[in-house]
Amino acid sequence: MAKIQVYSCLAIQALDIDAIRIDKSIQVTVDALTAWSVHTRACATQVGKKNFLIAGEVTGGDTFGSLYIGRGRMPPQRPGGPAPFITTANLTGKESQYFMRSQGQNTLDAIAFHYSIYRYLTRFLGMDGNLEAAYDLQPNFVASWNQMFVDNDFLNPQTGQVDPKHMFGTSNFDVFRWDGLVNGTMRQALGSFITTIIFPGMPLVCLVKLSIFLFHVILCH
Repeated sequence: MAKIQVYSCLAIQALDIDAIRIDKSIQVTVDALTAWSVHTRACATQVGKKNFLIAGEVTGGDTFGSLYIGRGRMPPQRPGGPAPFITTANLTGKESQYFMRSQGQNTLDAIAFHYSIYRYLTRFLGMDGNLEAAYDLQPNFVASWNQMFVDNDFLNPQTGQVDPKHMFGTSNFDVFRWDGLVNGTMRQALGSFITTIIFPGMPLVCLVKLSIFLFHVILCH
C-alpha cells in the first residue's frame, strides 16, 4: 500500500493529472481503497489540486457500489421518511448517522461508466431482456436516479456540497459495438440523449475507433 500511494503521488507531480480512474475498483477492499484515496487527495492538494477526481469502475449493483462512493452508505443508513430525496439533498457531512466512515475518509468520487445504467439501456434499446445485477437500481431511468441519489454519498469532500459526478454513457472500450447492431446509430443517439439529459453527472463519450486508430498509427510509426 505504501508503494502504491507513493506511485500515485509521483504520477500527479510528474504528469500534472487532475483525475485518476480505478479499474475494477470493487475488487479492492473498502478500507484499502479509502486509505489510498485519502492519501492521493492529500498529495493532489499539496500541488494545488483541491478538487482532484477519483473515479472507479463499479460493475456490481448499487447497494454494493454505494459502500465505495464518498464516505459509504449501507442500506440502514439511507435517509428515510416521507421525502428521502429532499432529506438527502439537504444532508451535511456532520450528520454521521448517514455515512459509514468519518469525515475526510472519502473513497470514490464517482463511478466511471455507470454499469447499472448501462444494463438498463440494453433493455430499453431492445438489446437484452433481463441483464441485471443483485441489489441494483430499479429498471426505470427516473426511479434509478432518485434511488441512486439517496443511496450514494454525493457530497464533495472539499466543499461539502452535493456534487454528483457519476459518468453515464453509451460508449465504452468493451461494450456497445454500435456499428454491429441493427439501427445502431439511432439506438446510440437515443441512449446518448438519455444519459446526457436525464442524469446529473458527467456525460461520457469514448471515441473507441479513434483511439484504436491512433494506437495503430503509433505502433506502425
